[in-house]
Amino acid sequence: MAIKIKINFFHYAIISLFLLSSNFVCASDNLNLQRKVTIGVFLTSLYELNMNAGSYSADFWIWSESQIDHKFKLDRVELGYLYGKYPLETSLKYQENLSESISFENRKIRATFLHDYSLDLFPFDKQTLRIYIEGTDSIDELIFEPSTKSGFSQLIQMSGWRINSFKLIPSEINHGTNFGYPNYTTNVSYPLITVEIELIRNSLYLFFKLIIGLLVSVLIASLASSLSVYNDDLYSSRLALIGGSLLASVLNQQFVDTKADAINLVTLLDIIHLIGISTVGSLFVSAIIFRFLSEKNYQKIKLQKIDLLFGFIAFALFFSVSLILVVKSL
Repeated sequence: MAIKIKINFFHYAIISLFLLSSNFVCASDNLNLQRKVTIGVFLTSLYELNMNAGSYSADFWIWSESQIDHKFKLDRVELGYLYGKYPLETSLKYQENLSESISFENRKIRATFLHDYSLDLFPFDKQTLRIYIEGTDSIDELIFEPSTKSGFSQLIQMSGWRINSFKLIPSEINHGTNFGYPNYTTNVSYPLITVEIELIRNSLYLFFKLIIGLLVSVLIASLASSLSVYNDDLYSSRLALIGGSLLASVLNQQFVDTKADAINLVTLLDIIHLIGISTVGSLFVSAIIFRFLSEKNYQKIKLQKIDLLFGFIAFALFFSVSLILVVKSL
């Protein structure tokens, strides 16, 4: 009986070792089937940043280095999220075997891509443009590795913008479908290279140019508090100055909206303009209140001091709050 137990244990041990070795061989085969391809991108031009359409255009080179026996084709790489109104242009195709084992391919691409512009902090906003390079084989068969030779041309010039960083990020993407291919499950993932281009707006001069009209308007409305409410002519001039300042503030905000291409969004400059318009409005209301109090025979000198102090405090609050908002956005 003991001999029989030992024989059965021996059989189970042999079967277990066989199964383990089979799994190891299968895993090794899967690793051997997984092709590693180096993908590189060099940006040569960036233009037509259209915030209303939510798009931008770019010219760049894309290349690949792979094992010849892997039979990888750069034509099977998909550039995702293209802006459909414009076709993708591919030119200057080239292929060469660099050695007996390495194949090299490159293409020049011109296309317009989608981008959701975030303008909440305009004109201190940063935009991260993305180009998605996706493989059409599953991640079990194909892996993308970013080339260290990738980059962008230093000759690229964009009015009001500068490129802060450029990087390629390898990852994978799962669309939740196999696109009808029966050999893949619906949970299949595909290799992905994301090209990230971070743009920073040259904002200080632009901010000063867009805010100077509002700043002068609020200042004039605040200085109008020095015009006495006891004098009819001065009081009329005071209301006229404040009314003009209010109109100038509203027109300046509309001008800023056209420059930001953000009519339907609330930007940092919109918030500052709303604060400025509210300040001018409060100065208009205060002028009426102080005029009413002056007719009630309150102390003239004391009332004029309070009136002037209110104008100074109103401008100081507007300037301080605006400055805090700007500093926080930097």
